[in-house]
Amino acid sequence: MAHAYAYSGPVPVASFDSDQLKAYQTLKEWRESLITPSDPNSSTETATTETAVPRLRDPAWLLSDSTLHRYLVARNFSSEESLKMLRASLEWRETCGFIPETPSDFKCELCEDESTSHNFIPIGWDRKSRPVIYGCPARATNPTVPPIVHHVVHCLEKCWIHPRSSGQWVWVVDFNGFGFKEAMQTRLAIAFATTFSNHMPERLGRLIVLNPPSIFSILLTAGKQFVDKRTMDKFVFMHGKPDEIVHRLNTEHEIDMYLSNDEGPETQHDIEMRLMKEWIGKTLQLDATPGNLPELYDSPDLRDVQLVRNSPWHPQSWNVDKALE
Repeated sequence: MAHAYAYSGPVPVASFDSDQLKAYQTLKEWRESLITPSDPNSSTETATTETAVPRLRDPAWLLSDSTLHRYLVARNFSSEESLKMLRASLEWRETCGFIPETPSDFKCELCEDESTSHNFIPIGWDRKSRPVIYGCPARATNPTVPPIVHHVVHCLEKCWIHPRSSGQWVWVVDFNGFGFKEAMQTRLAIAFATTFSNHMPERLGRLIVLNPPSIFSILLTAGKQFVDKRTMDKFVFMHGKPDEIVHRLNTEHEIDMYLSNDEGPETQHDIEMRLMKEWIGKTLQLDATPGNLPELYDSPDLRDVQLVRNSPWHPQSWNVDKALE
């Protein structure tokens, strides 16, 4: 499986100093020790963390150079701390973070039975080819934390393996309908913070928070102790009416969804970004209740990254195509 993502975070590989390059090489050598046993004729292995983890199904992806780079950046180029983090992530991959062999196997059984169980929906890509995911706590019916985390992990991984995706993502969180009940879900906030920080470092490109109420500070306070400053700096808070929020999305360049100033015709990407922001505006006009969403625009790429495709907000053509598969 080919993955076009080449991480180019705040410290590009080309600018590594000698100590950073040495740390990078240490991680590569560790990766090779996992892929190729030191003694292929040996019938026994020492019960270390590495050997306790099953052989990697796709080492070129799961422990790619881009992955090693991200973990190094997240741990300030400490090879010791990065290795500790990587080992923990490998163990996590065999449990909550288990990734299927093929994209078609990514699924959420709860949403297959009831499409409103969770609300974490790919709605397009920004100018940096980062998948944009919409979420609204009040539009979901199932508050149980482990299934929510499972849904989110599988949805993100399915987006990242799509050829169009750059490897990072943008999270648009709609707080309309958010109340005391949702604010008390501190376990979910902590689960998200630890999952993203410990097992998906440097993946989040931007977090756009729409109309957060004052009670949201409870969740933010709970999550801050688990999130580094670089992640907190990716927050963008937007308050206002739907048209005001869409205007900001269209004009603020740091958000990377702005309208092109070119006088030529719209590219397909421009068209899809415009439709995505129009969808956000329409959504913000609707009461935040489960299943109350406008229909998504039709796009083959967008269809490919949906975790569930039998939802009422999906174009009817997707359900017809699915029936023919």
